[in-house]
Amino acid sequence: MPYALGSSWTVRAEAGEPVAVVRVENIQATTDAASDAWGRPNCQQPLLISAEISFEKPFTSAAQQDTLTTETVHYGTLSRAILASLKDNSLNEKVGEDINGIVNRIWLHLTGLSLPTGEESPNQACLLNARVRAGIRFLSITAMLPKASLLGSGISYTMSAVFAASIYSRELRLHKLQVPTLVGMNPNERKAKQFVIATVALDKIQNNPGDFYTGAEAVVVKILEESSFETLEALGAHIGDCLLRNFNANSNPIFRQVNVRMEKPTAVPLADCPVVEVRSE
Repeated sequence: MPYALGSSWTVRAEAGEPVAVVRVENIQATTDAASDAWGRPNCQQPLLISAEISFEKPFTSAAQQDTLTTETVHYGTLSRAILASLKDNSLNEKVGEDINGIVNRIWLHLTGLSLPTGEESPNQACLLNARVRAGIRFLSITAMLPKASLLGSGISYTMSAVFAASIYSRELRLHKLQVPTLVGMNPNERKAKQFVIATVALDKIQNNPGDFYTGAEAVVVKILEESSFETLEALGAHIGDCLLRNFNANSNPIFRQVNVRMEKPTAVPLADCPVVEVRSE
């Protein structure tokens, strides 16, 4: 059955409140299958992989027997399977040499399930094959490239799905871009730039144009550098509109939704920072 594309929030909401979860966070590896911060392809760089599995039922028998049962997935086995996926040459023709391809490679190796078609691999040796997925409510895989951003803390790509509802999401995120920006309503804020820390999520990604994150970062940085807005609300809306316009100019849009989170660390002396979030679609 084909899977419908939704936003990350929609898929999380469909998954509902978890009753049992297994996560592994920031498995360290390296990759040359994605562009670096300057947009150069096939440059080796660090890669951090995280996975989250939310189950349909609590760990009742595993808790009572104090042993691993079919109710759960061992985090060590999951970690080893993720690392093995990066070396699975049988997937080379099915995935691209970009950050989307990295996540697709891990997803296919773990599940054998192609998205959005819903086609199932005949290989039942997958860790999360159809039988195992019958007990899984929600799965999320994130690949983080911490060195793929010039002014931020990294680029991440996340694929998530709720299997029972046949819905999935794909999101590219630019993390914590720090740019001196002229923004604010107070007289002192009009005299000089201050740091704005922007995290931008490009959600509901519909097709794979390759590693477009360097271009997206350049658009956001240029807007922040040239800003003369008085409010973060207007600035965030402008960033979202520009990204949607610049990357979705033809009839085959790349993404449908932009979420912009902006922090002004120096604006409120007795707080870490004020934060404004704006969504555009």
